[in-house]
Amino acid sequence: YSPLCYEPIVLGIETKSPDGGSENGEVQLSVWAMAYFNRMRQLIQDPVNMTLPLLLIADARWKLYFASDLVHEIHLIDAVDIGTTADIIGCYTILEALRVMFRWVEEIYAPW
Repeated sequence: YSPLCYEPIVLGIETKSPDGGSENGEVQLSVWAMAYFNRMRQLIQDPVNMTLPLLLIADARWKLYFASDLVHEIHLIDAVDIGTTADIIGCYTILEALRVMFRWVEEIYAPW
């Protein structure tokens, strides 16, 4: 699949409504990361030596996870709370976190 070969997805995002439950979002992000790394392994024949960010947005809370492809497992690193859209300071915090992620995409991920 050429889009995955030449422009692989850089960030998994899962959104949940207030009653959607963040636990379900964590499971869905984990499944996405596992499928992504398994497909990348098929393409490059090795574990992927890149840690990917994952965002879970549940209600107004934004959480950042990281997924790593280890030799025998996909490792999900616990969440870092990056802000809330419930107040203006939280919105600016989220904006800055997204800018940091985009810089990572341009400087680290894209050259990889």
